Amino acid sequence: MFLERFLLSAPVAFAMIAVFSGIAFVALGLGYRRLGVALAINFALTTGVSVVAWFVGAVAGLALAGRGEGAGVAAIVFAFALAGIAAIVTLAAGIGWIVLKRERYLSRGNRSPALIVVGLAFFLVAGASAAMQFVRVTPGLMPNRVLTGQASGLNGPLRAEARDELLARGQDAVPDVIASLQSANQSDLHTFESGLNGAVLYQLEILGSLGGPQSIAELRKWFNSGYAPDIRATAARALGEAGDAESAPAIALLLEERSYEWRKSHFQLLRALTLLKAKDELAHVKSALQFTPDEEGTSFQIGLIGEGIQYLVAMDTPAAWAVVSEVASVGDIHRRETVERVLKDLGRSLPESAGTPTLQQSALQR
Repeated sequence: MFLERFLLSAPVAFAMIAVFSGIAFVALGLGYRRLGVALAINFALTTGVSVVAWFVGAVAGLALAGRGEGAGVAAIVFAFALAGIAAIVTLAAGIGWIVLKRERYLSRGNRSPALIVVGLAFFLVAGASAAMQFVRVTPGLMPNRVLTGQASGLNGPLRAEARDELLARGQDAVPDVIASLQSANQSDLHTFESGLNGAVLYQLEILGSLGGPQSIAELRKWFNSGYAPDIRATAARALGEAGDAESAPAIALLLEERSYEWRKSHFQLLRALTLLKAKDELAHVKSALQFTPDEEGTSFQIGLIGEGIQYLVAMDTPAAWAVVSEVASVGDIHRRETVERVLKDLGRSLPESAGTPTLQQSALQR
């Protein structure tokens, strides 16, 4: 993935063009006028052919890949491959022609130091462009501020590597993550699941993983804010990751919220309480696991049962197991099956005291 991010990038392509130009100018500066002109023509032709081949490859790649998942990526890879092959063939053909006619091109005239300096300047520009791209795609070389941006960016593999590097830097990275959060665009933070708050959500999660007093103080601000439930719930889970036990009562209280937005955010709240091992919040968790008829049998209900059971098993108290039994026995048979499946995944089993839902109970739940 690193080679793809580095080699198949605009800065490296620009660096290659700069190198070609530098070679041509150095040849001209050394007095090889015909050779310099021939190299310039060859390099320009190579660049033009590769650009045309890229677009042809993209069109052909889309036609071959169809419209299935990953078609766009396949088309781009095909385009770069065809552009690379076309460039190599054109460049090799041009150099071969120059070698074949070398007596014509190796005739030497007067030197021009100025042209040599221009050629060396192109080499410096090429080196700088390639070096900047190398740093840009190598998390270990990025400053914390750049690393924070990459850790919340759209490039999945690079985002994961940048996150790992941030976590490896520990508390030294916290101020930059906080600064990035505080400078975030706030226009969509009040809109639930706007699709534009992804960077903020990633950065909140990173703060939770980093932990420490600074992280907890910042996360509390976001949790206690008036932002959308998904923002606040993510901050709550991050507080759970950071081990902020003092926030457990406030997190649990939000489980009593029954709006659509908060119900969809209960997953994060339950996970936070599980991470905090908040045994005193059992009543709120039990309340969250009481479903309305329109929630029965939905993927939402199944997922929420899973989070709730994980909390109850983590608490591992008689009261918690009594709630497990109640959740399994009140409702239809599908709810019991969900509870049993979650418990099996956790290496536990349903207590014998949990009764089987009766037909009457199932009918009432419907």
